[in-house]
Amino acid sequence: AVEALADIGDDCIQAYLVNCTSPESVTLAIPILNSLLEDKRQAAGNGCSPIMIGGYANGFATSTDAKDEYRDISETEYYDFVSKWIDSGATAVGGCCGIFPPHIAYIRKRLDEMSNNK
Repeated sequence: AVEALADIGDDCIQAYLVNCTSPESVTLAIPILNSLLEDKRQAAGNGCSPIMIGGYANGFATSTDAKDEYRDISETEYYDFVSKWIDSGATAVGGCCGIFPPHIAYIRKRLDEMSNNK
C-alpha cells in the first residue's frame, strides 16, 4: 500500500480513506496516511483542492476466527475513536458496517460543539 501511494501521480485525487475495518485499525492507519501524504496534501497548486484523509470504520472488530467479532459499540465509544483520527489529521470521518445514524449524529453533535467552543 505504501508503494502504491508513492506511485500515484498528481491527478486531482480528492481523498484517501481507510474503510470497512475495525476502529482500531483506522486509528493506526490515519497517522501513517497523514505522514505519507503530507507533501501531496499541502500541494494544491495544480488547481486541485487539498487531499483529505479519513476513516469509515466498522462497528465490530476484525478477527481471523470470527470469535468476538461483533460488538455493540456505543456512540460515545465510536466518537472516542473518531476524535483520535481527527487529532491524527483526518479531515473526513464517518462509519461503515455496524455504524448507524445515531453514531453519525453523535459525531456531528460533538464536532459542532467543538466548533462553537473555538
